[in-house]
Amino acid sequence: MPALINIWGHFLLGIVVAYLARHQLLRPKALLSPALIYLLAFQGLLSIPVCTYLSHFFPHWTLLYFFDPQIFTRLYHFPGILSFALVLLNTLAAFAGFFIYRHALMIQQRGVWLVPTGLSTICIFIVFFRYYHRIFFVGDHTTYWQGEAYFWLAHISGWLGLSMIMSAAMLLSYLHRKSILR
Repeated sequence: MPALINIWGHFLLGIVVAYLARHQLLRPKALLSPALIYLLAFQGLLSIPVCTYLSHFFPHWTLLYFFDPQIFTRLYHFPGILSFALVLLNTLAAFAGFFIYRHALMIQQRGVWLVPTGLSTICIFIVFFRYYHRIFFVGDHTTYWQGEAYFWLAHISGWLGLSMIMSAAMLLSYLHRKSILR
């Protein structure tokens, strides 16, 4: 998925994981909770490898074709550094969402997590409605602007992004069932 959407999605994932584990988070004072371990496992086993692959091999799509390689000549010369930076932002967003919600839970202030969630969601909707065509077509900068980019489900990158979304949904479903049983 494109980086902006991915970072937002990871932020929301962290918030929802913390929300589903809110009873656990209120009990212990330890920093490492079972919900945080699940989030770490999701990041390490699925999110980091998929995001690394997509941002390394499809950097133009990951950056929503905003940066023309003729103007930003050095940006795409170091795909490993770009990939590392985007993966780091995704991972930090997930943990930021988790710890922001946990902090809000501890101080009993909803606005602490509602304000960043609302603002980021508004920004993503603006990007989605303004640049929706850039989200669903995968390729490099030239193929996209020539109209030859692949539809995201006709390409492995789309299926990887979809599998990550489905896996996150399964994780949240599992955590929801587990929280109901407590």
